[in-house]
Amino acid sequence: MEGDIVYSKSDYIERENARVRKLREAALKKCGTLALSCSAIDNKWGIWMSIGDEKLLVNPVELVSSIFEDSTYYMLESQKKDIPGYFIVEVEKKDYCYHWTLSHTMLNFSSENRFVQEEYVSAIFDAISQLYEAILAGGELAYDRDVYKESVVSCYKQLQVKCTWPSYIRKTTKDIHVEDFYFDVVPGNEGERFTIGIGKRTYSTWFTHWDGDLERIRHQFESYTFEHKAEVKITFDMSETIIKLEGISVIDKINETGEGIGFKYKDYMLVTIIPNEFVKQPIFKGYCDREQVLKNLYNGLLRMALDHPISGNEDVPDMLNAYNMVKSPLIEDYITGRYKNRSDKECAIRQTMVKHIITIDPDIAQLFHDEEGVSYEVERDGTFDFVYDRNGKPIVIKDFLTWHNEINQIVIDTETGRPYTMDWEQYHCRGVELAQELRKVLSPDFDLWYKAPFEDKSGIIKHPFLVLEPHVSE
Repeated sequence: MEGDIVYSKSDYIERENARVRKLREAALKKCGTLALSCSAIDNKWGIWMSIGDEKLLVNPVELVSSIFEDSTYYMLESQKKDIPGYFIVEVEKKDYCYHWTLSHTMLNFSSENRFVQEEYVSAIFDAISQLYEAILAGGELAYDRDVYKESVVSCYKQLQVKCTWPSYIRKTTKDIHVEDFYFDVVPGNEGERFTIGIGKRTYSTWFTHWDGDLERIRHQFESYTFEHKAEVKITFDMSETIIKLEGISVIDKINETGEGIGFKYKDYMLVTIIPNEFVKQPIFKGYCDREQVLKNLYNGLLRMALDHPISGNEDVPDMLNAYNMVKSPLIEDYITGRYKNRSDKECAIRQTMVKHIITIDPDIAQLFHDEEGVSYEVERDGTFDFVYDRNGKPIVIKDFLTWHNEINQIVIDTETGRPYTMDWEQYHCRGVELAQELRKVLSPDFDLWYKAPFEDKSGIIKHPFLVLEPHVSE
């Protein structure tokens, strides 16, 4: 657990380093050098590898992905057009080296090579950097398909995150660069289009209902609550976008304590995004904040469900049905911390059925609206329209009326073109507190979302988010 201190004998690090050095030295004796070059042939730029007198064109996307994913395959194109077929590389990632098996689809040819881990990645980094500089200068790519300028830019950006490079040296928090995980729906596509990425490396792709399953996605995601790792697979025409989540603990501080050493750890989420075959992008990998990843992915999947039509059809489920397929008390309890404090003898709630989805979205004569866009207010005595508490009784929160009324003049000023000022940070701080107060008493029939009003251009609330009841551990 984050913040706990683990103790060991004072010579632990020395013994561990000696063991690793011995294994690494044995592996390096069998390694060669990966000879890559970036140059223009016939005024077209590419990454090349030489076999004898032959120049082979190497796909940069597959080359970068080979750093991160074991047992990857890719093709090398020959410049000799009179020779049919392709060279094929199978890459296996070992502890201290990369193992290549090179063969040909038409020729009786096969060879095996091993490359030092650091040298392998550095050679790819240098080649990608040169190709990136070439396309920035307006150079034309030598690749006929599957590689575009955007692909090369993504490769370059991924390799800039050097803390994701494999290494036999154990990382500490000073080596880690934390980035944001990004997952959001592209609205207006019946929940079938989304954007995904890490840091500034993002792209949009699709989910297809005919071969996909929202229930399956939810159960895959829920496995993180048990195993601290998960693989979420989002299918698009029989090819999958795979989101690998792995909770890891990294040494933050080392303190000598008498005859031993104390290690203090910090928790992160190591995220790997493997694109489907239709996305010409490399594997993205990065270190992220655990809570940010879980919240962002869960909210994003729910927003995909909210993008479904109110009434479904033979291909697409209706909104509420899709929403309940994604809805997960297990993930919600994990995010709030309630799950971690659950007794092993206590049964966890694994399913709730939501009947209505309400969104706090303040406007004149509207505090919130439901999943069909119907607006509701708060009465003068603080009583909420439409909703009820866990006992089926009306809900009264008078402070909501005061907070809601503050938006009225802002809306009027906006519509009449008059300037206005608002401390949006303070406004949302109070709004979220009130929303959490409502969530505490609101019937589980309702899910509650919070959205910034149209007039707020501050960007403090970037996306609507699900309001969860905060958990206070005893």
